[in-house]
Amino acid sequence: MLDWGYPTMKQRKISFSDYANYLDRAVDIICKERGVKRVSVLGYCTGGIISLMYASLHPEKVGKLILLATPVDFSRWYDPRILWGKIFDVRSIVSLFGNVPG
Repeated sequence: MLDWGYPTMKQRKISFSDYANYLDRAVDIICKERGVKRVSVLGYCTGGIISLMYASLHPEKVGKLILLATPVDFSRWYDPRILWGKIFDVRSIVSLFGNVPG
């Protein structure tokens, strides 16, 4: 299990690509230690975005992909989370906090 925690100013330069690379290293360690070629990946919320990216980049290493509360369909404008994402000025939040805090 990987827990990314809540981002702080120290993590403001870490990208989704970086997290996908961290996950790849963890999967390689698990595969080597367990003697398997594929793992099951469960991602929750933003972790689901990282898991989805990882599975698309490394399908040969993912046996099962489970996503919980992962925002992947942004076409539903009536969903408050999608609406808020369209209303908020994300760049202002990032300039104030260095990232988008939980």
